[in-house]
Amino acid sequence: MNAVYGLVGKTLKHSFSQKLFNKIFADNKIVAEYHLYEFSQLDIVSFRNFLADNEAVVGLNVTIPYKKIIISVLDGISDDAAEIGAVNCLKIMRNPLNIIGFNTDWSAFEQSFTPLLQPYHCKALILGTGGVSKAVSYALDKLNIPYLLVSRSRRKGSICYDELNELNFNDYNIIINATPCGMTGFTNELETLFPFDKIVQGTLMYDLVYNPDVTFFMLEGMKRSCIVKNGLEMLNLQALGSWKIWNG
Repeated sequence: MNAVYGLVGKTLKHSFSQKLFNKIFADNKIVAEYHLYEFSQLDIVSFRNFLADNEAVVGLNVTIPYKKIIISVLDGISDDAAEIGAVNCLKIMRNPLNIIGFNTDWSAFEQSFTPLLQPYHCKALILGTGGVSKAVSYALDKLNIPYLLVSRSRRKGSICYDELNELNFNDYNIIINATPCGMTGFTNELETLFPFDKIVQGTLMYDLVYNPDVTFFMLEGMKRSCIVKNGLEMLNLQALGSWKIWNG
């Protein structure tokens, strides 16, 4: 029986993960399969039943909107994932079933983000408060870069989009899109929510979205002579991190 890996999420048509892992398998002559598993909702019973019915599954990635919710089904969690409060990688052991959660997002972000930093980059805005935003926050804490979280709704520890006009964007010259806005198949609410005209030249604009290659967020940065990057390198790095965990 071939080892099976996969991605758990709600809507996965946009995902490059299957193509990415199948290329890794082909390039390294690995006999394995990678599947996309869409769950309209996820709970302990349904997920553990799914794993019981699919005994060949030994490793899974997790994407929106389940990076935080899935913690409730785990038997264990790595220290960094527990501190972040989100997981994107599951190692699954059998007989008995044992599910351990990890987070490879934060280190993948850090590795792909750090080479872009310039001495004048001092404070960051993180758009979004979901699971991947938590990983970005964790990485920025390690880099000693102060940040503000930006949310559509008022919540503790974040500001709303309508408060952005009060900020000095000469200081907040790192902007990270940790939402799916602008991704193929998703609406682009940032077009109306974010005050792109306030962005200053030289701002580092990192969009964790990787499909399309050049996003609306990045185009707005290009118009203003900013440093722009999409999330494809981060995707590749977190995938390699997952593979090491599954086969470590």
